[in-house]
Order: sequence, then structure tokens, then C-alpha cells
Amino acid sequence: MRQMLLVLTSVIARDQSLRAIELREKTTACFLDIICEREDRIKVKPALQGLAHFLLKEVVSVSELVDLYRKQAKHLSGAAEDVATSQTVFLSFLAWVVHHDTSLSAGHLIKNFLTKARSSPGYWKQEANGKRLPLWIEPVAETLRDWPDRIQEFKTHVFPHCFLPNIAEYTRFLSYLHFGSYVPHNGVLPDELSESSRLIDGPMEFRILLAAIATGKELTIVKDNGMEMAPWFGIARFGHLLTCHSDHKVRNSIEIHDSAVYLPDNIAGKWMTDPEPEVRLAGMFLSVYSTSVTRVVSSSVFQALKRNLIHLHTDTDANFRREVHGYTQKLFDRLRASTATLSKGMLKNKVADQLRLPFPKAAFGSGLSVSHSKQQDSLLESLSFVVWYIRFLEWELRPTASYQSRITALRSLIIVLRSGVDPGVPYNSLSKSAQGQLNWAHGIQIGNKKLVRTLLDLILDPFDDVRDAAVSVLQLCLSALPELDKRRVMSAVPPFIVRAETIMLRTGRADQADGVARAYGMIFSSAENGEVTLGSSYFSTKFQIFEHLQKQLKDTLAIAHKDLSQAVDGRPVHGIFAALRYVVDQPDFYAFISDMSPCAFTNWKSLHGDIVESIESLWNCVYHVLCADAPEGHVPDELEDEGSLDTKEILSYSWRGLKEAR
Repeated sequence: MRQMLLVLTSVIARDQSLRAIELREKTTACFLDIICEREDRIKVKPALQGLAHFLLKEVVSVSELVDLYRKQAKHLSGAAEDVATSQTVFLSFLAWVVHHDTSLSAGHLIKNFLTKARSSPGYWKQEANGKRLPLWIEPVAETLRDWPDRIQEFKTHVFPHCFLPNIAEYTRFLSYLHFGSYVPHNGVLPDELSESSRLIDGPMEFRILLAAIATGKELTIVKDNGMEMAPWFGIARFGHLLTCHSDHKVRNSIEIHDSAVYLPDNIAGKWMTDPEPEVRLAGMFLSVYSTSVTRVVSSSVFQALKRNLIHLHTDTDANFRREVHGYTQKLFDRLRASTATLSKGMLKNKVADQLRLPFPKAAFGSGLSVSHSKQQDSLLESLSFVVWYIRFLEWELRPTASYQSRITALRSLIIVLRSGVDPGVPYNSLSKSAQGQLNWAHGIQIGNKKLVRTLLDLILDPFDDVRDAAVSVLQLCLSALPELDKRRVMSAVPPFIVRAETIMLRTGRADQADGVARAYGMIFSSAENGEVTLGSSYFSTKFQIFEHLQKQLKDTLAIAHKDLSQAVDGRPVHGIFAALRYVVDQPDFYAFISDMSPCAFTNWKSLHGDIVESIESLWNCVYHVLCADAPEGHVPDELEDEGSLDTKEILSYSWRGLKEAR
């Protein structure tokens, strides 16, 4: 259909006969009728695409489009005269941006419409105060006022086509939104931003302004005006370490030059404390985002982040925290690139067998404030923030912290580890951006005994996503540790599992059983692949762990067959089945077994077969309870004397065991 459209429009655009002109008008009128009347939603998307193509190939002009729109409106309304203008037509196109299924096609139409309209004489509208507005400003503001929850669609599909290529239109839009009333500034605003027009309403106007500034930054027509780096880098001695020094000067005024608006980089940090979540997110985005990932993050941004990350991490809205994680990813991508660029001169002086430079001792200074010497050293300041942020995340994992603090800190730790700042993290575990050519010049070991102990405790957390994230962080930390440190840390896991199993057997809680199971899955993935050695612990090799779980399962089911009341009361089976499931579900489990020697393979096959038979054994133990015609209130004959048991506990034992054994 697209090929046919290309051929037909090419033919009809070249033909200037009366019949061709009639066909062009008829087809354009059909498109307009579908778009403006909105009678059939199914036809709207191809109509938007067709009209966009007509404008692109100059089959119809903007003035002709307005005339056709006026004729249709006059015909439908029956009025003697209709005052339809290009703004009216544009407003009807914007009406389809607010719908998710048509926003992309409407965006293409808006792009082509504005491209053609900019060359028409009526594109700029004269205001009463003598200023001129491009035709799109008032329709865009009006539509956003009616659809305040569709700002994201406008940021993606409308703003880029409105703001470029002429920055004068962008600055008029900022002025229209009372830029000077919302953006703190020193001195006099540029004339392009100081004149304001009518007011939409306070909060909504500010949200639109923030979206416009964010889009401007993505389009590189808004830039930071905080630091101007000198074109040379000198090497200065800081204590006994070599650090990279740069000359800079702080600029606090708002300026317009070189087709861009320059904002001081300390403005956005103030918005992170705003009561509105959209404003806080916009403040964080504008603080950390830069189209140039090698651009140094300024001191004012670091200070704003240190003041505000505490409450940004604890927001009760999960979508808000997800956005924070996205901006954290952008921040560490920028820190990796900027510190690597600043460290180029230092890499020549590192030891031959040294892969990374160590973090300077000065970066581990305590306290949130940054000393004067650090402010003069952008590299040291960036590395100090990384150290502060890791310590902050560790503190957020404390037992008394809220759920929001724990889950946000865990997922942020995953971002930090996958950023590659810890040189021990395997390459295939790094994020896509960290697998690029620009790597950290410095390295820091994130995993330590205290953090591992905290993560082990979080494996028993009541919330499933906290348990899952804790295991992910722990696996990344363990994979990054040197072999000697890894063995030392792993030696603490077996006592933890024994303690956790004791708690699980006493309470029978599903969350604690799942925590024990995840711990088994984690230690299995980290265990050695070698053969069983005499006198070794049952946690030494993968086979010993699997064999230990099989024996536990066999003993537990034997108790259940002998005395179900004892099993229900103190020997739940669902935790063991869950542990076996986490082991067997690992991607390389069966591939690992298939590569074993024939003798070892036979042993693995025997254990696996015993576990499969155990599922049937559990069913034989509980089916007479579950298959009762009315299980509620039914207690098996052999359990009637157990006054402490009721049907609820028996059914819970049975269903949980079968669920994990599935």
C-alpha cells in the first residue's frame, strides 16, 4: 500500500490537468473528513499518514488545506461564513496526538505541516503587545490544558518538530509559559525570554515548561552554563597522587547564543525538592542528563543529589522510583565517560600489570560536604560522589529502613555494579553501555563482608522483589570478588542457611522458605564443579548440594508418611522443593550435567530420578486430604486426635508443597 501511495502521489503531483487537480482536492478532503469528524477510528491512522505524505510530496499546500477545511466546516455547520485558519487545522491534528495508537502518525503529519507552514506569510501571528507568536504555540498550549496527562506524547511526537530548526520559536514558547516566573535567575533575563503572554494556570504551566526544557536539552538547544572547561588539561599533584586539574569559571546567568539557551547547572537541583513528583523527576533528569556523556558533572549537581536522593529513593510510587533508576543509569554512564576522559593523562603512569587505577584515598573522606580542594578537582569530586553513593546505598539496606528504601537501594546497587566501576564484575554481566569502548579508568571493590551479611539477611525479607534483588546483588558481588575473598565470604553462607532453615521449620512461612530456597540456588551457582572429596562440607560442590537437598527431601517425606501431623507442625516440604526448583531452573543446569563423566552423570541421573519420584510420593501423602468432597473442616482420621491442627494448616502444607514441586 505504501508503494502504491508513492506511485500515485508522484503521478498526480506532476499532472496539472483539471482532472488531476480535482482528484487531489477530493482525496485531501476525504483525509480531512476522516481526521476532523472522527467517525471511524480505524481509518484515522492511514488518513493521518496519507495527508502527511501529501504535504511532504507537495500534492497539497497549507493554504489549500485550510481552504478545504473551511469549506467542510461551512458545509457541516451551515453558517454563512467560517473563520477557519491554519491554527484551527493544526488544532485538529493535535487532537490525535493524545491517543496512543495515533500519536506517531499525528506527529509525522505535524512535522510536515509545520515544515510547509513556516514558508507561508501567515505563520507568525501578531500579538497586542507587538510580539509575534508562531501558529503552533496557542494550539499546543490549549490541547495540553485539556489533556494534562499527555505531556509525554507531546514531548516525543510534537515538541521536537515545533522547537527546531528555529530557536526563536522555542524561546517564544518559553516566554509564553512565563519562563522568568518559574526559573530562578541572577541578573537580567535575555529579551527573548523576558516578555510573557497569557497564563494557562500555575501548576500546569510549570509542568509544560519543564517538559519543554527537558526536550530542549535532549535536542541540544538547552545547555548547561555552569562550567567552561579550559582547552588544556594540566597534571597537578594532590598529596602523593596524580590528579587531573582543569581551569573553569562558574557562570550563573541565563544566556542565549550559538542557537542555544544556556542555563546555570544549579537551577534544576532546586526543583528536586518540589512537592510535585513530575517536577522532582524533571529536576533530576535535567541535572544528570547531557547529550555529551564525557561532560563533567558539576559540584552543584553533586550537592543537589546528595541532599535529595534520600527522599527520591523513598517515594511510595513505584513508577516514580523506576524513573529515578533510569536517571541513575544515565548518571553513571556519564560518570564513567567523564572520569575516563579526565584520567587520560594519569593512565600513562599506572603500573604495567594494573588494569585499573585505584580510587584516591581523598575520595573516601567522610561527610557530605566537599572541601575547597575537591571543588577544584573535577575528577576527585566525581570519584568522591561514587564512594558516597555506594555508602549511601549500603546504609539504605539497614534492617529498620522502609521497603521503598531497601528495594530502591538494591536495584541501584545493581546499576552501579553493572556500570563496571567494580573491575571484577564479569563482562557479560555489564550493562550494554558499560560494554562499550569507554571504560572506567578507576576501580573500586564494592563487595565486602558487611554488605554480604546485610544481603544475606535481606534474602529472608517478607517482600519477594526484595529477596530477588538481594540475590542478584549478592551474585554480582561474589562474581566480582577475588578468589580468596570469595571463599572467605562463601564460608559465611552455610551457617546462614542452617540458621534460616531453623527459622523456616519453626514458622513454616512461605517467604522464609523462599529465602532459604534462593540461598541454595545462589550457593549452587557459585559452588565448584569438581568431584566429591573426603571430609568436605556438603556445600563444597554442586553435587554435594544437590545430594544434600535430595536427602533432606527424602527424610522429610518419610516423616510425612509416618506422621503427617509432625510434618505439618514442624517439617514443611515446600522450602526444599523450592530450593530444588531454583537449582534446576538455572540456564546451564542440564548442559552442565551432560558434560560430566559417565560415572558422575549416572550419579546425577540417579539423584534427579529420586527427586521426580518424590513428587509422586508427596502426592500419595496428601491426595486423600485434597481430594475430599468437602475439604473444609475435614481432618484425616489419623489426625483427629491432634487438637492443635485444623484443616487450614493441613491444606496449606499440601498445596504449598505441590505448588513448589510443580
